[in-house]
Amino acid sequence: MRPRDVSEILRHFDQLPDWAVVPQKVTALLIGESARSLRRKKPIPSFPINRSLKGNRVGDIRKLVRESEGREGRICRIAFLKIETTPAPRTPGTVGADDRAKS
Repeated sequence: MRPRDVSEILRHFDQLPDWAVVPQKVTALLIGESARSLRRKKPIPSFPINRSLKGNRVGDIRKLVRESEGREGRICRIAFLKIETTPAPRTPGTVGADDRAKS
């Protein structure tokens, strides 16, 4: 599974129906554990996606996240933030890259 596939699934996770099955790698990212821990602990049932890949139902993941939010603060919340960049403040008397390009 390519990283691009995982990011696309995460981006559209809210629109997925409860019966959809996503790879365990995605589940691990959402609940804040490694994929290995997820396979070992088995907090929710897994289903085969293909011969070598297992996944979890979106509805089961949502239920696990809702239940865990009350008990622990460990569940990761995926938020897509717009990050605004501002130039770093300059220390008086220093020369920045912009100044070097002008000279």
